[in-house]
Parts: sequence; C-alpha cells; structure tokens
Amino acid sequence: MDTISYVEELFLEADRALDEGNLAEGKRLLEDILREEPSFGKAHNHMGWLYKNRFSDFATAERHYKLALKFDPSFPHTYLNYAYLLRDTGRLDELENILNKALVLDSINKSMVYDEYGSLYELRGEYRKAIKFYRKAIALSLNDKNISELKAHVKRCKEKGGFFLRVTSFLIKP
Repeated sequence: MDTISYVEELFLEADRALDEGNLAEGKRLLEDILREEPSFGKAHNHMGWLYKNRFSDFATAERHYKLALKFDPSFPHTYLNYAYLLRDTGRLDELENILNKALVLDSINKSMVYDEYGSLYELRGEYRKAIKFYRKAIALSLNDKNISELKAHVKRCKEKGGFFLRVTSFLIKP
C-alpha cells in the first residue's frame, strides 16, 4: 500500500472518529498521519478544528490552519474553519483577507463565504453591507434551515441599523 492511500485511509478513520465524538482516537489518528506525512493538509485542517472547537487552543489551531493552507490550498474547509477562528478572535482585517481568498475557489460553498462576509460587516457595524452579503448567501443556499438563519441575520442587522440611526439622531438633536 503506498503512503498516500494509507494516509487517506487513516484520515477517513480519523474523520469518522471525530464525527462520532471519539476525540482522543481522532486526535491520535491525525497525529499518526502527520508523523507519516507532515504535509497532509486535510489532517492539519482537522487538527486546527479540534484545537479550536474542543480544546479552545486558538494559537495551535491557527498554526494547523496555516499549515493546511500551505500544503493543500485547494481544500475549501480550511478557509471556512480559519475564517471562524479569525471572526471569533475579532481579527476582522485578516478575516476579510481569508474570505477574499476563499471566494475564488471553485469547490467552496459560496453561500457560507457570503454568510461570513455578512458577519464581518455586521461586526464592523456596516449593516447595509452585511445585509447585502447575507442576501447573497440566501440566494445561493439550498438549505431551508440556513435560509431561515440568514433571514434572521438580515432582520437583526436591520434592527441594529435602525437602533443606531435613532440613537445618533437623538444625540444630534439640539
């Protein structure tokens, strides 16, 4: 069995273990993969996800996401996972940069990228831009639950925009 197919098989086992909530086994398998093939980008992505979402170790997660992007720049999941980390840590300029890179990938879910652009602009207080991107996400989504969530994002941004407009006009009045 050649190295790549063996590593791919281990990766599928690791992915299945993580899906089933067996974090220790998933982590062990990912570590085995990276010892065997340190440039296996998908394993770095999964390690990044594990460290961010299960261990709250954002520095280690980021290191793995960067390695995943270096070794497998066409793997779409890394862009979104890294975007979530950047959003959650308030690094909005870096978030915008990674979203710009993600958007050019043919294999990425554009609805999810536009959703993250919406989050980016909402966090910046640019509610009209956020709404524009949430609506783009809605147009490309085929998932009813996601569409409902995106509509809720639009509604929230409209409310925020209206609230800040009322507060500003109240403060400006003589």
